[in-house]
Amino acid sequence: MLTLLVAVHFLLPPAILPDNAMNQELTIEILGLNSYEGQVRVAVFTTNDDFPDKGTYQKSISLDPTKKVQVAFTLPEGDYAVAAYHDKNGNGELDTNMIGIPKEDYGFSNDARGRMGPPSFDDAKVTVQQPAQTIQINLR
Repeated sequence: MLTLLVAVHFLLPPAILPDNAMNQELTIEILGLNSYEGQVRVAVFTTNDDFPDKGTYQKSISLDPTKKVQVAFTLPEGDYAVAAYHDKNGNGELDTNMIGIPKEDYGFSNDARGRMGPPSFDDAKVTVQQPAQTIQINLR
């Protein structure tokens, strides 16, 4: 019976393997830090509807001056936008002034910039389709 199970496992076509077999690793490297206080928060967005307010995937990176500032996400193939900010005071929020301008450094995938607000999802869009790929986000 065990031999039959092993044989069936190896004969299954890739189309019926578990969904996570199609997942890809997206590594995000953060550049432009001007201090190692607090942490960096990174969010990955799957649709224009949630961008840039509520990321589908989120992680925080502890800062260590002896290491690269990077984080990896395992994602299904597809289009994503990525946003990051340096949460210097560790309060879990992108601090802004009275009129809503960020006081902490932030950035988006593709170095996308908006006019008088965040960029569009399409401007920040990254297509994840390789087994492993790395992008960089410059904080400003």
